[in-house]
Amino acid sequence: MDQSLKVKDFVHEWLNHFNISFQSEVKVNSTLSLDYYIPNLRIGIFIVDWKRPISVQIANKAIQLQRELDLTALYLISREISEPAQKSLDRFGDNIIAIHPNGLSELAISLANTMQQPRHMST
Repeated sequence: MDQSLKVKDFVHEWLNHFNISFQSEVKVNSTLSLDYYIPNLRIGIFIVDWKRPISVQIANKAIQLQRELDLTALYLISREISEPAQKSLDRFGDNIIAIHPNGLSELAISLANTMQQPRHMST
């Protein structure tokens, strides 16, 4: 089985297990889409094709996705990130986090912590 499909299955099962409301395969436009979107937290998850590292082009897409959807966080899951792409994310990608598949438990913990934070209700 393709590694990126295993990651998608893991994320999908984790979101369902913790009853997190999400949308999958969210198309923003003809060139931008997210694998998972958690609307009540405004968090996106983008799983990068396993055969290549995160490139500057993918980093730029991530930055655009974050801006288009006004995301509080965007998780890029990939086995590798190029140095120029990391520099681009460091410079322009506030709260865009690259995660190696071995770090998926970090993603789960991060999401769980985010969900436990108190929310302010407007009257």
